[in-house]
Amino acid sequence: METKRSDSLIFILLFSALLFLIQFFQFVTNWDLSVLGIYPRSFWGLFGIIFSPLLHGGFGHLSSNLLVLAVGLYILFEFYKPWAWEILIWIWLVGGLMVWAFGRDSYHLGSSGLIYGINFFVLSMGILLRNFKTVALALIVILMNQGMFWGIVPVDAPVSWEGHLFSAVVGINLAFHLKKEIQNTLFPKTSSIPYYDHELPEEVWNYPKNYYHHQGLEE
Repeated sequence: METKRSDSLIFILLFSALLFLIQFFQFVTNWDLSVLGIYPRSFWGLFGIIFSPLLHGGFGHLSSNLLVLAVGLYILFEFYKPWAWEILIWIWLVGGLMVWAFGRDSYHLGSSGLIYGINFFVLSMGILLRNFKTVALALIVILMNQGMFWGIVPVDAPVSWEGHLFSAVVGINLAFHLKKEIQNTLFPKTSSIPYYDHELPEEVWNYPKNYYHHQGLEE
C-alpha cells in the first residue's frame, strides 16, 4: 500500500494528536488507563496488545516519545512506504504479543515499543543494503536515539525494556525478511554486460543502416 507524502504527514499528526488527547483525558478526569496496558499472561492483558502503544504514564513519558516516534514514522512511511503499514502492524502486534508472553508481571505501556521496532528496522536495513540513502537514515536514527542500545538491556527501573527488546527483534527480523524485496524495488541493479552481436534485438540487427547489416553479414 503506497502512501503519498501529504497522507503520511496527516497520519503522523493525527496519531500524535490522538496520543496527546488520550493523555490529556487521563489528566482531566484523573483516570488511570494504565490498566489497559499489557499485563503478561493474563486474559485481560491481551487487550493491552492493542491499547498499550496509545497509553503513557504521564506527559513527561509522552513527550520523551512523541518527537522520536514522529521522525521514525516519517522515515518509515516516506522511504519504505510500500511496506510501511505491514511493518508497523507487525511491530505493534507481534512485539506486544511477545511482551505478553515473556514480560515481567507488571503493566507495560507506551509507544516506545513502536519506536524501537521502527528504529531497529531502519538501522538493520542500512547495515544490510549499505546504500547511501539507507545508511544515512540509519545514522539519523542513531543520532536521535543515542541511548537506544541501552534501552534493550534488563534494568530495575520502571521501564519496559522487554517492550523495547522484543519490538527491536521484530524490526530486525522484518529487515531480513524484506531485504531482497526492498533492494529489488528501491535499488534495482542494472546489467553492465554489453550486448554481443547475437544478443542485439532483431529490429536493431535488421535495420538497413546498421553497420553489421552491411559489413558483418557480408563477411
